[in-house]
Amino acid sequence: MRTYSVSINGLSVRACYEEENIREIFLPLLHTLTDLYKENHRRILAFLAAPPGAGKSTLASFLQSLASESPDLEELQAIGMDGFHRRQEYLLSHTLVRDGKEIPMVDVKGTPETFDLDKLEEAIRRIRTGAACGWPVYDRLLHDPVEDAVTVDKNIVLLEGNYLLLDLDGWKRLSSYADYTIQIRAEESMLKKRLVARRIASGHPAEEAEAFVDFSDMYNAGLCLEHSADADLILTLTQDGRYAGTYEGGDQMRDIWDRIPEDADMILHVSRRYLWLPVRKDGAVKKLHFYIDGEKFQELDVKLSPERPDHFFAMDLCRYIGREIEIRGDVSDDVLEKLSCHDEQPDGACPHRPVIHFTAAGGWINDPNGLIYADGIYHLYHQWNPYGTEWGNMHWGHAVSRDLISWETRPMAMEPDASGTMFSGCGWQDKVNAAGFGKNTLLFFYTAAGGTSLWSAENGNKHTQRLAVSADGGETLQKKGLILEHIKGGNRDPKVLWHEESNAYVMVLYLDENEFAVFRSADLLHWEESQRFSADHMWECPDLFELSVEDEPGEKKWVFWSADGYYMTGSFDGFRFEPDSEVCSAYDTKLPYAAQTYAGIPDRTVSVAWYRTENERGGFRGMMSVPAELILRKTESGYRICFRPVRELWESFREAELIRPDGGRAEIRPEGEPVVMAVEWETAGPAVIRTDETEIRFEHAKAQTTVILDHGIMEYYGNNGLLYGAAEMEEAVLSKRILVEKGVKQIRVYRRKKVTAGR
Repeated sequence: MRTYSVSINGLSVRACYEEENIREIFLPLLHTLTDLYKENHRRILAFLAAPPGAGKSTLASFLQSLASESPDLEELQAIGMDGFHRRQEYLLSHTLVRDGKEIPMVDVKGTPETFDLDKLEEAIRRIRTGAACGWPVYDRLLHDPVEDAVTVDKNIVLLEGNYLLLDLDGWKRLSSYADYTIQIRAEESMLKKRLVARRIASGHPAEEAEAFVDFSDMYNAGLCLEHSADADLILTLTQDGRYAGTYEGGDQMRDIWDRIPEDADMILHVSRRYLWLPVRKDGAVKKLHFYIDGEKFQELDVKLSPERPDHFFAMDLCRYIGREIEIRGDVSDDVLEKLSCHDEQPDGACPHRPVIHFTAAGGWINDPNGLIYADGIYHLYHQWNPYGTEWGNMHWGHAVSRDLISWETRPMAMEPDASGTMFSGCGWQDKVNAAGFGKNTLLFFYTAAGGTSLWSAENGNKHTQRLAVSADGGETLQKKGLILEHIKGGNRDPKVLWHEESNAYVMVLYLDENEFAVFRSADLLHWEESQRFSADHMWECPDLFELSVEDEPGEKKWVFWSADGYYMTGSFDGFRFEPDSEVCSAYDTKLPYAAQTYAGIPDRTVSVAWYRTENERGGFRGMMSVPAELILRKTESGYRICFRPVRELWESFREAELIRPDGGRAEIRPEGEPVVMAVEWETAGPAVIRTDETEIRFEHAKAQTTVILDHGIMEYYGNNGLLYGAAEMEEAVLSKRILVEKGVKQIRVYRRKKVTAGR
């Protein structure tokens, strides 16, 4: 028995751990995390989820201490999610509904609703970058979180919290960021006994302690026990305080060296174009390495599972038909031998795939990249994991359109290499041959994310900015090499523009934390830094563009933009951006992210955002917004961005009917096709659009709101463009009835014209 004492949230805790548990569960777990770090050469993030009273904070602290005792183990840093409780003033002024009754949030502090989930997700994304960053903790004396109380700087981070594996809306997307997940389960009666004892120990009378636990803690415990997804490692806390461990799938805990197979390999004769990879979304991640003539050409992380796969994903091997490739990986020979090549890609048909919102044929997509209009074609490149519905294996996918509404998927644009995986970037048409590759060549500036793959880490690479070119109108991209060395942290996401007044090309680049840089160039190849600056809340995916001010002829302002829709207005002289506003928020919801504006459109500014959707049942996850046109408006609060759907939307839809409310509400039936609704409100105030399953509230609806409904998604533009947001709906929403309630005057419904272009 090993005794361990620690202070948890201001309380002194003394815990005892059996030597058998340490030897057979905890040390193998730490070796697993260490091996993951050595294999991937990047920070590893593990989740430890458990209901209240299961001892997760104490165990996390103990694992941190245990890891520090062995030179064979990588240091581990334990952090908690309690610092993301909303502040006391918020809880005092907001309510939630429990069992049909509206109650103050402060009375049920600790429920999922009392956490700032969006802030937690953003912080987790920062952890994933590998940079040192601040982390909040909850102070029980202040009854509030303290920002940046600790610095996260270790290579293995263990995040503990009640709801990290919660399989409910919003929360369930968190698990996609974890490299390894651990869950503690326990009987509710035992949890209650432990929670009551803990509350009595902190000074509360026994009767009061039991009443509080029944009302608050046990409700939260029930949520965790009934609505949490399975983890890679499940620990069951027994009545005597011991742990029993099982892996996902039910295998009993056994020694780590027995359960990690030695690397297997196979020689595959490529007789057909596509290698099908069977993937099971709850399977363990395996790393595969691909070689041709002894040279590595691909590395990927995949949840390979030939038995009962959820989806098939395809690797395009057209370059190697008729040749032999070698596949190596930490899977058994019999698994590799079940891989096969086919003439066609797997069927990506899905009855509820969005129609006018671009989605990948399969896999995960995120940030739009390389947005450029050239020679009558709108190009949409994007971040893409072709081999799973989680973030990872970053490639550049590609789609094209002639009207910004109907999209056609093109072959993969760029793959990872020894420099790193393919992070975000932009496109530019070199009409004057400044870079020397020929007039009208398309140039693509991107981040090679060195260190995010074993391949790049073994070559000692960090995040760098690189160039690719296309001489065939964007169909194929050829990598040309380095243009900016690593500067600091996870520097990434270059965005290039031309600044006429100072006669130079300009690049804005994210550096680290909330810091950005501006660079200048005469030839698009050699860049010199002209400015660094920081802005609260703003990070990654910067953009810089000039907007006209509505109803103010000749007045323009520059806008500096970042990933979450935070922006500042100001002036830009080609060298420095000088803000004249506070940091503003463009979005009404947190679904849009990483928006980028198009290059090459001379008369308007068009933006596309990634929607962080959760539905993955069709074998794809994530979608792009309908492109929006941006303009500035001068308001009492200052200059604000206004959003409007691109004019091409109205060219693709026709007005079909005028609906007036009946009994205070109107009903629309999309009949299986996307619809656009122009909703006029009687008075300003709360309004509701809902189906039988989903309800979206508009707290400040006034004037007219344009609503775009597609499979699984609703976009809306209100208050003359000042209100813009999106909400994920049920995937079959277009087969449902749509009810518009509370203050609706009339609705004009637009239905889609006959489509001749393919996706």
